[in-house]
Amino acid sequence: MVRKFLITITLHVGCISFSQRFIAVDDSTHLPVPYVSYFLYNGKTIQGGGYSNEKGFFEIKREKEYTKIVLSCIGYENLELVQNSIKYDTLLLKPVVYHLNEVVIDPKAKKETALLGNYTTKLKSLLGAATGMEICTFIENPYHEPKPIQSVLFKIRNHSKNKVGFKIHLYERDSLTGEPKRELITQDIVIISEESKKEKIEFNVRAYDLELPANGAFLGIEWLGNLDEENNTFENTLVGNGYIELNDSSNAKNTFERNRFSFYSWVSMEKFKKKVEDYVTYNNLPNASFGIKIITN
Repeated sequence: MVRKFLITITLHVGCISFSQRFIAVDDSTHLPVPYVSYFLYNGKTIQGGGYSNEKGFFEIKREKEYTKIVLSCIGYENLELVQNSIKYDTLLLKPVVYHLNEVVIDPKAKKETALLGNYTTKLKSLLGAATGMEICTFIENPYHEPKPIQSVLFKIRNHSKNKVGFKIHLYERDSLTGEPKRELITQDIVIISEESKKEKIEFNVRAYDLELPANGAFLGIEWLGNLDEENNTFENTLVGNGYIELNDSSNAKNTFERNRFSFYSWVSMEKFKKKVEDYVTYNNLPNASFGIKIITN
């Protein structure tokens, strides 16, 4: 009996030490910060990463070799921690202060809107989405003056039985490279979509005081992945767990993709077009079927 008891205890301890668990907390309010991105570095090389859950928790497997963790979340300063210096499982993030205009929403006022972008275009093919993938497409502003954004629209497909989550991004365009540059959103905006094989998502963002600049902007999503069976933790996997709808309505180099957990920069969809040319014939360049609904009056 004693021998069996000792074996049980040994195995139990082994399971406990299998991973490190952390929680990201707001340094001012001491409340958990949900959906924080964490990056694992070994020297100067990114070894991978993932996302905290809705309650700020995330786990790092013991077998992961890393020398530094970097936490990133829109609205907070990046937090860099050398592994040997981490003494506590509570990681404090310092908020960044932004001065935003007050948004007054009058439910009785009738607002005229216009839908911009590629949301209504015909499906050409699907692009597999994996955890950490970010894809964005440029939205022109035909009014050539800043316009309030009422909602953002996306065509995605979730082939899992569980919910799927992604973050919204809005970037200005680099005048030299034409790629996404500075983030225009000042706080994380996360959408958790109900389980469905096909989704047409329209998300109202009036409360965030977003504007489409006079010269347009990139609208994008960062794929967090599928939630586990209990719907409270993102499955930390790099395999495909969803799809983004693509169209070929324009030959402009407007859609870019990157992996958040790598050093690789933005890549245009020209490479994707060449990669799948044996299966799909694009008349123009592939572009993500995203849209922005602006208030025109």
